Order: sequence, then structure tokens, then C-alpha cells
Amino acid sequence: RKKSSGTRGSKSMKNETIKNLSVSFSSLNTDKVYFFSGPDYLRKIKLISVFENLKDYKDNPFDFFKKEADSKTLGDFLLDCDSPPMKASKKIAVLKRAEKLKSEKLKELFSYCENSPDFLCLIILYDESLKKEDTAFGLLEKSSLTHCAFEEMEEREAAEFIKEKFKEKKIYINSENAQFLYSLTGGESAVLENEIEKISFYLKGKEEAKKEDIKECCAVQKEENPYEIIDAVISKDIQKLEEITKNLLDSNTEPMAVISVFSAAAEKLFKMSVLKEQGLSGDFKTAYSMGIFYRELKAFNSYGRISSQKAEKLLKRCAEAENLLKTSSGRDPKILIKNIAYELKKAL
Repeated sequence: RKKSSGTRGSKSMKNETIKNLSVSFSSLNTDKVYFFSGPDYLRKIKLISVFENLKDYKDNPFDFFKKEADSKTLGDFLLDCDSPPMKASKKIAVLKRAEKLKSEKLKELFSYCENSPDFLCLIILYDESLKKEDTAFGLLEKSSLTHCAFEEMEEREAAEFIKEKFKEKKIYINSENAQFLYSLTGGESAVLENEIEKISFYLKGKEEAKKEDIKECCAVQKEENPYEIIDAVISKDIQKLEEITKNLLDSNTEPMAVISVFSAAAEKLFKMSVLKEQGLSGDFKTAYSMGIFYRELKAFNSYGRISSQKAEKLLKRCAEAENLLKTSSGRDPKILIKNIAYELKKAL
């Protein structure tokens, strides 16, 4: 492989904004290598799609191609990057899911980036928030790559995003209600777009989205989890779990309803632990398709680990308790609920 003759002096990572990159991508005024970190995959893909609308890259898979990161085929991908463009002035290559790469392969990738050809624009997608202990963090800090973080939108930005998306559908939503929707979903764009689609469909021609409309059809509204058991389990808040369980027992809540919520918490733990073990803990799009919301996966990634075997055992225990209640076994429902809560606490 011939290395680029153009070299930079001192290495210095550059941080850029999504807005600035959109402008530079449209004019093909690009840097050699970009590193996109953070979980908001949808906004990354939307930014990259700017190239797809340029004449030189339409129906041109040789000069604009994407590949999912894989340790075994990374070398082949880099060889493809080394080939000069066929029609366009620059070759655009996108490496997806770089967080899957082992440390050695990440080092190999960064080494290549520092000497990549001048005709190449390489975009690396790392679908997790960077942490100081990550190999990628140290490599990026010492590199000359251009970095852009695609984190969850903050309230103000998300509210503007929500208002703009509703406006595209010719539906008005005021700032207060946009903030209310944000409070239920978080600021991940794929989740927000999905909820906006559902709300728009529910409105059936109405020109304004109101709070009651959001409550009625938003999949992550608080009413679906009235006792916040799921949040307490996922965030490993044992004190909160104990408090909620006591309140449920004191208020004589229907035992089957309580076991059902415990089961939902165990099921989500199981799904998230499987995602983690498969290296997909940053894949919020896949998680959302499995009924796991952004705030839940974010909490799970932040607060601790539980193996899929242990989570599966909890799920089976909830199913057994539910079966005992259904078959009128004579078991005291309150004791069953206490036992499930204890096992959840012990597992955390």
C-alpha cells in the first residue's frame, strides 16, 4: 500500500459540530478522516446521506461505499479505501459499528487513518459514548482525526427537533408539549421520530398535537409504568425497589398486576444483557425495536451488568410466580411478591 505523501505536522484532534459538517459535506470540502461517536445513529446516517444526493455519488458504489466493522475483514476494507476513485474527485468510505473492533484492530485502523490517501474521506461510526477507559478514547485524543459527538439531544435542542418534525407534517405543537414528549422519550432522534409518526397517525387530520394526545399514544408514557419498578431495577436503585414493593403491598394492588410489572423488568434486563453480550449495547435502534427505550438502555449501560443467564433465571421465576397465582395454589400473593422483589434485589 502506498502511503499518502501529504503529512500533517503535530497531531491534534479537531472537534466539529453536526451543523458545520452538513455544510462542508454538501460542498465536498471534507477532511481526510472523521470519527463519529455517540449513540444517535440516525443523525449520523442522515448526515452521511448528504453525499448520496450529490451527482458524483448517485449509483456509484465504487466511490461511495459502507461496510460494517469486522476484525477479519478490516484489512480488505482498508485495501478498498486505498483504491483511487473511479468517477468522483474523492472516495467516500464509511465504516459502521467500529465499537465492535478489538483493541489491536482499533490501533490498526487509527494507524491507517494517520497515513490515509489524500483522495479518501473515511468516516468511522462508533455507536457508543466515548469513555476515558475506552481504547478509542486514547487513540482519538492523540490523533489528527476530526471528531463529532452524536449524543442524546438536550431538552431545548430536542424540543426544536420535535417542533420541526411536526411542522413537516403540518401539525403544530407548542414548546411545553414538545418538552413533555422529550421528558417521556429522551433525546434520541430515532425514538423521537418513531413517536412523532405514531402521534401524527393518531391525530387523523388534527392540526395540533396536545398533551392528552401524547399521553394517549406515546409508547413510553409514565402511565405504563405507574410504580417505576422497571426504572428502579434497571438503574439498580435497591432502596427505591424496596420502597415501591412496600407501597404496593400496603395498597393491596392486584397481585397479578405487580408480578406483570416485575416480569416486564426482568424481560428488559434479559434483552439488554443479551445485547451487551453480543456487542450491541450501543445499538439503540435495535434495542428500540425490541421494546427497550433509550433512557432504559442508557441506564443499564451506566449502572451495571447482569448476565443473560441470571436475567433469564429471574424471568422464569416471575413466570412461575404468575402461574402459581393463576392456578389458585393457595400461596400467599404477598409472600410471592416479596420473594420476587428479594430475588431482583439479590441479582442487582
